[in-house]
Amino acid sequence: MMLIMGIIYICESRNTPGILKVGKADDEKLLHGRFTAHSRNGYRGQQFEPFFAVETPKYKEFEQVMKVIFSKHRIMDSELYVIDKENLKQLFELLATKIIYPKPLVSPSTTTQTRQIAPRVKRSDLGIKYGDILPFAYNEKSGVNFFAENIDDDVVRFEGNDYAISNLARKLYRECNPETNAQNFNGNDYFTFKGKTLSTIAKEKGLR
Repeated sequence: MMLIMGIIYICESRNTPGILKVGKADDEKLLHGRFTAHSRNGYRGQQFEPFFAVETPKYKEFEQVMKVIFSKHRIMDSELYVIDKENLKQLFELLATKIIYPKPLVSPSTTTQTRQIAPRVKRSDLGIKYGDILPFAYNEKSGVNFFAENIDDDVVRFEGNDYAISNLARKLYRECNPETNAQNFNGNDYFTFKGKTLSTIAKEKGLR
């Protein structure tokens, strides 16, 4: 009998530290939609950031099991819990066949992609959240409309594919400038948020 895989996830409240939203999704596309909805629209008066998600064959049963074994930690009849997030993450890891979120970093020894050469700045430290849209800095100059969606501190999404921000900067810049021979790109110089490049925001915050 073939096992049907699904996803269980944890989100943490932006409004009230310690409150977690636990849920399930049939696939990554649906998970992305849930993350976006929890971040933008909220749930039970709280807005949430993604924290952890895993693939497991027990995903449908687990949500009900949570309501039973963590009933004393559950907030009324909701999918909200007051539990230490690291302890719950460890439980998820025991059930996991694969970690879905955050995306595991690819080792430099197993990729030919160019590494980021600038000091690493976490986008979360710049006030950038899951689902925020980052316009390509050369859109107007090049007559294009390229936009990346922030997924986490390591990954942005463009046209359904996930990239390190510097790798996406290189791809888009080369599309706009096919003659370029440049190899090294700092993605924070090539994407903007609220009208400023990420590098500018980092400098203003004293992170560069």
